[in-house]
Amino acid sequence: MRDRSVMWCIATLCVALIFVSCSADEDGDQERLRTMKQDILQIVGTPTCSGEGSCRFFAFGAKPCGGPWEYVVYSIDNVDEPLLLRKVREYNKFEEELNAKYGYVSDCTVPNTPELACQGGRCVDTRAR
Repeated sequence: MRDRSVMWCIATLCVALIFVSCSADEDGDQERLRTMKQDILQIVGTPTCSGEGSCRFFAFGAKPCGGPWEYVVYSIDNVDEPLLLRKVREYNKFEEELNAKYGYVSDCTVPNTPELACQGGRCVDTRAR
């Protein structure tokens, strides 16, 4: 009887340790995702523009249901566009991996694609008003 109690305690402890380990992994992955997002938004900065042709947008994030969480407006006048788009691809891919790894769920709404304009020297989404 005592052996059974000891085995039950050991099994319970193992399950608890696995849960704590998974939680720590998830926290670390979420922190990495937040850092990646901050880096991207810092690259975007203030999307100043010299004309309509300066303004662009990218799909940002990966919903578990599919599609992006949002669109981000940027200007080719003040960013290294190849670097930015590479980092966005890495971010979106990593978020897709986390969705699968942790079984995340989301709504299936689709954000509106931006309508871009250069107003007052800044790229804006005219739909966001």
